[in-house]
Amino acid sequence: MIKIHCKYDELVVPGKLKSHPKNRNKHSDAQIEKLGELYKTHGMRHPIVVSNLSGFIVAGHARRSAAIIAGLKKVPVVYQDFESKEQEYLFIQSDNNISLWSELDFTGMRLDMKEFKLDMNLLAIKDFEDMFAPPPTT
Repeated sequence: MIKIHCKYDELVVPGKLKSHPKNRNKHSDAQIEKLGELYKTHGMRHPIVVSNLSGFIVAGHARRSAAIIAGLKKVPVVYQDFESKEQEYLFIQSDNNISLWSELDFTGMRLDMKEFKLDMNLLAIKDFEDMFAPPPTT
């Protein structure tokens, strides 16, 4: 059983949640499968955000898809108010894009790996073998 570790307004059958037709973020099958795998290890720690204005998901499209493939019967949902369709649209796109501004510190993570004995697949780093390969000797 996958545990839910976050606050939520309601637990909802994931198939009943409606994707926002203007969500422009596309998720690969591999990404959704990995997220579903992570749910089996960590549980769900982020709710799906649904707009009270439109009734559509505004954050958590991948979480919904991953929950379905992971076999979750219900998912945590938080409902939020938006003043207009424009504000809702801006939230969806900015939520999708802000993470693109970040950069993982792979050097620091290599150092961390000396401290922890982890299943590297659970870091969810695409092509992690290449990222954590020892630096080439010259």
